[in-house]
Amino acid sequence: MGNDDLIPLPLIEIIPGDEFVFFDYKAKYEKGASQEICPAVVDASVAEKAQEYAVAAHKALQLRGYSRTDMMLTADGSLYILETNTIPGMTPTSLLPQAAQEYGLNFSELIDRLLQLALE
Repeated sequence: MGNDDLIPLPLIEIIPGDEFVFFDYKAKYEKGASQEICPAVVDASVAEKAQEYAVAAHKALQLRGYSRTDMMLTADGSLYILETNTIPGMTPTSLLPQAAQEYGLNFSELIDRLLQLALE
């Protein structure tokens, strides 16, 4: 989150339910089909690397304001960037607001901050 000075928000870990082989549409949008854990339960070094990757992706794509970079963490600890969402969901239960809440910004404060960034 940010324009020139970027603040990486806490990671969110998504664990699809046992009945899912893939994190598909149903696993993503059906209530209770997946767990969303914030902050993610990963080693601090993994969290730091993921945040560095997210900031690097945001900069490389020349984004402003906010974005959300989705990644996959393999069993051997490798991180792979899947995509960067330039306009991630902004409902109170979407991932970006959840991470902002963990960071210390409630939904209203997050919206105010994003409006300030847009005006810059």
